[in-house]
Amino acid sequence: MKRYSDKLIETMIKKLLLPGGPNVKTLSDETGISQWTLRRWMKLSMNTPNNKRTENRPNDLSWEDKFNLIMEALKKNEGELGIFLREKGVHSQHLELWQKQIKDKLSKNERGKAVPLSKLKSLEKEIEKKDKALAEFATLAILKKKVFPFLTDAER
Repeated sequence: MKRYSDKLIETMIKKLLLPGGPNVKTLSDETGISQWTLRRWMKLSMNTPNNKRTENRPNDLSWEDKFNLIMEALKKNEGELGIFLREKGVHSQHLELWQKQIKDKLSKNERGKAVPLSKLKSLEKEIEKKDKALAEFATLAILKKKVFPFLTDAER
């Protein structure tokens, strides 16, 4: 049985995972490594706990993660948004699709009737107010931690 170095295995897996990269048959023909071996390496790499590819696949995210990504993306300007999306492995089309899906889910109550748009807008305003209050509270908590050591017992 032929033994391949870990470096070679890693290189072959990276080539196979590249967008627009070669398929298993093409890579097998180029390198002389059997298709079966390449597929086995791919399968093993997908099952490793440090596999970032499966963790970052947009379709594998929970609804909570999708919602959090949308909320974070809304806070970014255009320049920061591109960097943010690349770090998360998500395209802007994913965000648009998820926003539509979430709005559709939220716009229906338990009986399947649409919730009035005015109600949704008032809830969005309420969320905005709470986000601002939370940010203010977090700022105060940080300041308190930094100033606390300098206060006397009477001031505490």
